[in-house]
Amino acid sequence: MKSYCALFAMLTSCSGFYFNTPSIEVVRGGSTSVPIVAAGYVAAPKLLLTPLPADGGVTAELQLLPPNPKNFRGVVFVRASDTAPLGKTRVTVTLDDQSQGLDVIVKAAPALTLTRDTQAHTTIATSLGDTAQSEWFVWIRSDGTVMQRRGTSNLPVPMLSHVVSVSAGLWAWAVTSTGELYRWDPAATPVTPSKVLDGVTDVSACRNVSYALKTDGSVVDLDTLLPVSDLSDVVSIRVFSFTQQIINGGGTYVAAGRTFLKADGTVEGRSTVTFVEGQLPNQVSPPTFSQGVRAITAHGFVQSADGLPTYAGALVHEVPVKKISSSRTSQQFNATTSSSAVQCYALFDDGALWLTSLSKTNGENQQGAPTLSTNATQIPLRAPGDAAISDFAVLGTAVLIVTTAGDIYVTAGDGTFGPSPFTDLKH
Repeated sequence: MKSYCALFAMLTSCSGFYFNTPSIEVVRGGSTSVPIVAAGYVAAPKLLLTPLPADGGVTAELQLLPPNPKNFRGVVFVRASDTAPLGKTRVTVTLDDQSQGLDVIVKAAPALTLTRDTQAHTTIATSLGDTAQSEWFVWIRSDGTVMQRRGTSNLPVPMLSHVVSVSAGLWAWAVTSTGELYRWDPAATPVTPSKVLDGVTDVSACRNVSYALKTDGSVVDLDTLLPVSDLSDVVSIRVFSFTQQIINGGGTYVAAGRTFLKADGTVEGRSTVTFVEGQLPNQVSPPTFSQGVRAITAHGFVQSADGLPTYAGALVHEVPVKKISSSRTSQQFNATTSSSAVQCYALFDDGALWLTSLSKTNGENQQGAPTLSTNATQIPLRAPGDAAISDFAVLGTAVLIVTTAGDIYVTAGDGTFGPSPFTDLKH
């Protein structure tokens, strides 16, 4: 292989530049980078990348580099989407009227072997109410019992022990290590959990959608207590919902999403829109699929087999992450303008936590024509004293962090952290 590469370099160096390999392989949902060698240039060589078809499933980005001992004066970042066609795609770069090509061989994503016991359980959850006063939290204590918080009061939840996962929607939910699923009304006095199902390994709930994951990989809709007939071998579930006003006073709708990760690393996403006053027919979107995934979030962010976080086939970060989570915000400015954003939280092995926000604003101009603007930002979330972060949880508009020293802090989204009010949180 070394002699072939040397021969390739010798044969192509007469053009003044070349890729340091003639071809690369990349799996669906994966990415890689390839340097471009260009010797003898003091100023930055004017490398130009020929754009690839927008609908081809493969994207390429060129970045120029300063002079360096290896004469790497550019690097091409290549990514294959989850649905990229298998086979060869040609990436072309030109310099001084000369062209060099790189063959990108897209391969199928690896079939993973995931298990339910390796997927992260939720130890603290919140249900966002219509007002700040109606928001409440539920969490697992270090001894496996459960607490809840409404307003400024922390109260123990009776009758529960050995709890491994909690969730929050219109009801509070808890799963025990023996597979029992409990439900209770957090506003009731007294709080009285009741058993709903046996043989459960996890639960994911919000104000309009609730699902239980059974130990055999089947899924139960907790609104009806009926199994979802066309799902099996599931290892993780994440759900979300939100209520939004329709622009121009057309009433309100409830959007809901359900993401299911299967044992072979494939993902199925399902979404619905329900119009509250029946202004329009309810919408059920076709399922979306991904593959080569090892972790999911509620709002469409996934972590590929190589640890990279992506959204809709695009990279969120170019290096592997330890954990991802997500949230969503929406705001109605007036009768004709609204905005929404999805946020990805990514924790890295070095203890750094970053927030990526992808936002869009919909509206109308003065002539009534539709308008759309988009924006993307990335900021670090720093623990007090810049301490390394070992874990985190997204709680609506707040973020809870755990440092490597075991200290727990909470932020309300203003960039600063304060002491956690959640006593004896399991982490």
